[in-house]
Amino acid sequence: MDATLLINEFLSGLTNALLLIPESIAFAFIMGLSPTTGIQNTMVISLITSLFGGMPTMISGSTAAVATSIAGVSTLLGKEYIIPTVIAGGFIQIVAAMTGLYKYITYVPKHIMSGSLIALAGLIAVHQLDNFKDKEHKWLTGVKMANTTLFAIISTLIAFFGVIKITHSKDQHIHIPGGLVSMFAITAFIYIFTQYYNIDRVKDTGALKSDLPSLISMDSVSSSKIKYDAESLMKMLPFSAAMAFTGLLESLIMLKDAESALGIKGDSFRESLVQGIANVATGVTGGFGGCVLVGQSKLNLANGAKTQFSSVITSVLFIVICLFFGRAINEIPIAAVVGVMLLVVYKTGDWDSLFKPQSFDRRWVITIITAIVGFVSGSLTLSVVAGVILDKMAARV
Repeated sequence: MDATLLINEFLSGLTNALLLIPESIAFAFIMGLSPTTGIQNTMVISLITSLFGGMPTMISGSTAAVATSIAGVSTLLGKEYIIPTVIAGGFIQIVAAMTGLYKYITYVPKHIMSGSLIALAGLIAVHQLDNFKDKEHKWLTGVKMANTTLFAIISTLIAFFGVIKITHSKDQHIHIPGGLVSMFAITAFIYIFTQYYNIDRVKDTGALKSDLPSLISMDSVSSSKIKYDAESLMKMLPFSAAMAFTGLLESLIMLKDAESALGIKGDSFRESLVQGIANVATGVTGGFGGCVLVGQSKLNLANGAKTQFSSVITSVLFIVICLFFGRAINEIPIAAVVGVMLLVVYKTGDWDSLFKPQSFDRRWVITIITAIVGFVSGSLTLSVVAGVILDKMAARV
């Protein structure tokens, strides 16, 4: 690997590592869990998938797709059921890999996958609105709202247009991602002029503990609050199946995109198997699972990443930053994160299929309906099922 590629992949990895921190916290909140649980969850899944996954450049961690798929189990049965739900979901993914069922996910038509990606982008975008609310989930007001909005806009502009390109030879360029420039610039500015700006930082979302994940005790899984009877299992397993399917869908969609971008063949079986193993591992360490992050993975490719080094360095830097640089991370303004996450939203959605369709035929309509169903329901699984049913019905007309 030449030095230019090494630097580009390191910088891209650093950007994605920083992005994973607020995301991990935000998705933990969706589950009603602590920020530390979200951080440790991403530590486990990102490290395992980056080392053993089926495609280089792909970034994994805590995701909106998986979090929204199993969030309902907490409401229906209680938070104590999250761990067995995640472990069961991981085993379902392992079975899907070993039996070849994962292959059927890749047969989902492209226009339906496009609709689900648009829904996912919408869900991520909507979650950013929570950053404009206080801990009581009330909208910010006055100067704080004005500052948060202003710096979110500035962060977005820098993230989109602030890429720094350093040319050191005719065909070699070092890319400093706009997202990285945005977070460092706004963090430094707010830190220097902190007395003039009333604005929330990462530390205001919850205290981070610099601890590595550890195995949960068997008491947590065999808690008297958890009933392993037929009724409880029938209520729990649909969430596990939704998590398994949604996670594989998002990951295998991105695997195909990476194949096209890099011109190499990925390993869908390996990706499915390793993701299942990683989700079981997150469950037994008290996490809530995850999968490949489409937006961050596309951002990684856009930053010039081409090898496994970028995904491994993302995971390693994420762990190192969370363990040793917690105080610095705590000072990142939430508004800076919002701007970069809007870039991720842009990278996640398949907007060409929405705004530049080849023709306004039934596939375009199904893409729209799939996106609406996924966005309104908060379930990518439901959106794909609805899209496939509509597609079959339309084909018969």
